[in-house]
Amino acid sequence: MRASLNSGHFSLMPRLVVDPQWLQQLPAYFSADGRVVRAVLRLLDHAWRGTPAGTVHVPNLQSLAELCGLPLEVLNHELKELQAGWRIGKAGTWVFEPMQQLAQSLLQSHKESLEYLANELLIQAQSPDLFGPTSGDTQQAVTALQNKATPVTARSTKAVRRLLPDLFELTASMRAEIEQHGLAPTRYAEIKQRFVDFARSRAERSADWDATFRNWLRNAIQWRTIDVHNAEPGGSTRYQFATAGAARSARARDDSYYALQRAKEVVQAHAAG
Repeated sequence: MRASLNSGHFSLMPRLVVDPQWLQQLPAYFSADGRVVRAVLRLLDHAWRGTPAGTVHVPNLQSLAELCGLPLEVLNHELKELQAGWRIGKAGTWVFEPMQQLAQSLLQSHKESLEYLANELLIQAQSPDLFGPTSGDTQQAVTALQNKATPVTARSTKAVRRLLPDLFELTASMRAEIEQHGLAPTRYAEIKQRFVDFARSRAERSADWDATFRNWLRNAIQWRTIDVHNAEPGGSTRYQFATAGAARSARARDDSYYALQRAKEVVQAHAAG
């Protein structure tokens, strides 16, 4: 399914993207009536999931009152304030242009990721048995996981998250991780620089940089931002999700998980920018 402003792909994202600067353009957000403030957020949420993205269709005042969660008399009194910051079009169409611009930017820079996410969620909806326990088994799965979990020490709960050191170098654990993926030691410098760029661009903080590196490398290989086609023979295939012997359910779970992770990173990056 091709992604576009009208395709509904943005409604698949787990969180609404709200730029604080948007709220400055919406006078109703600063209303003394909490119901009106909530109505602003409900309108933004509805617009993000609308078609086209950034659009709310308002056929009549009664429908708008239900959408905003406001009594009709309150809506009539606050209508002009709620409309401020929106472009009101024909046939009761409200367009929040900053949100529409963000959606267009995401389409230009991450169209393939949005389409991949939609395809994976469609597969998950059609084959729920491939994606872990059913709702009736959820509590049993959680209980089993808790029973197997290693107790967390008081020290680990107080670990301080820090920025990547200025003179960062790959640790022995990181180099071992690279080799376990079948990547040659000659690529240490390249992979180190990519990880540094990743951490610096996001102002990433971590209490365990070895673990952060492992997760980053795993994602980078999964999303093919690091080429493993020239991997050395005999390298570990611990993270090769598409191997012929892998169970179909495991591959499906992994692909769906990383699609959601990638979508989340895309949204966070644009919100931070």
